[in-house]
Amino acid sequence: MNEVDSQAAGGHKSPLGESETGAALRTRPRSDCPVCGGPGQSSHRDLVDQVWGAPGRWNMARCVDRACDLRWLDPMPIAEDIGMAYRNYSTHAVRAPSPDPPGGSLFERMKRAHLARLWGYPRKQPDRLADMLSPLLVFMPQQRARLAASVAHLRAEGRGRLLDVGCGAGDTLVRLRELGWHTQGVDLDPRAVEVARTRGFRVALGSLAAQNYPLDHFSAIILSHTIEHIHEPRALIRECFRILAPGGRLAIETPNAAAWCHVLFGSRWRGLEPPRHLQIFTLGSLGRVIRDAGFDLEYLATSAKAAAFFASASMTIAAAGDRGTPTQDRWGSATAALGAVAAASEVLLLALVPDVGEELVLVGRKPVAVYEAPIPVEDAQIAPMLAPESAA
Repeated sequence: MNEVDSQAAGGHKSPLGESETGAALRTRPRSDCPVCGGPGQSSHRDLVDQVWGAPGRWNMARCVDRACDLRWLDPMPIAEDIGMAYRNYSTHAVRAPSPDPPGGSLFERMKRAHLARLWGYPRKQPDRLADMLSPLLVFMPQQRARLAASVAHLRAEGRGRLLDVGCGAGDTLVRLRELGWHTQGVDLDPRAVEVARTRGFRVALGSLAAQNYPLDHFSAIILSHTIEHIHEPRALIRECFRILAPGGRLAIETPNAAAWCHVLFGSRWRGLEPPRHLQIFTLGSLGRVIRDAGFDLEYLATSAKAAAFFASASMTIAAAGDRGTPTQDRWGSATAALGAVAAASEVLLLALVPDVGEELVLVGRKPVAVYEAPIPVEDAQIAPMLAPESAA
């Protein structure tokens, strides 16, 4: 095989795996694990993009070191051509905000009380009833996970400059700005960047490395479903470490290769998403990348927050098979109901087997410089963060 080969569709003539122009993505072999450098073995073969119809058939390798257990595309599309995989992939649409009437429902008030109690985000006014009832959310693990994600798994203390890498149209930037963060973003999609800028945000176009941000510049960085799209994930994390201030935090969400729906649906699992997802992490592989870059690991777990989506989308892919048009993540009410049942089952299973959630959630902290005398917490720029969900 040449160093750069053409990844043809292998005679596949349906809309899946074909580009509008018939062009194919060029590839390079990637025989060694992008995280640990070990050899790989075949995990999936002849994968096609059944969601957005990007061209090509793809093979996925699995690291033989089960302590790492990363999955990755081999061969992998080259960076110069990967944009072809995003032609029908929308990151620039603005999501409609959830209805929240003045005062809010009691349940909305309970959620705000939860964010104030465990994450430190203040409310406009006290609410004793919501304070009394918010501990009941302990019985709603998916709601708690969604609330943690709504604040990017970051406590309110030390709110400063925050960078969202892969910010899309800026929905997360809007939410975190309202919570007191000084938000900005970076994204590769010109249309998404344009939309985010019209919403009043400072958003750079291009890769993170190309921005050459100053050393020790940000209080927090978010990688929400970003790292799986990056050709060199270790270099990305090292750059995050460089531009974070001492004590700053990196928050990551990404699909989990050990997810229950991956076990159930195999090559039809929505989290695979070839060829945009270049690698799929596990607890072991993601933790290794973070620690190798120098971060202290504060929180690492799997989450069933998006289990209903992954289950419904995987069912839709399985039903479509290799025929017809791409699913574009659309399904009916019956599939949505089945997805909700699958999600409830995953929540129960997660209590027994902690590594089967659909997503990985990680918070890493850049170590604070060692001083001759300790700095009091009240004088520190960024206060220490607890892992509230694990302490609840």
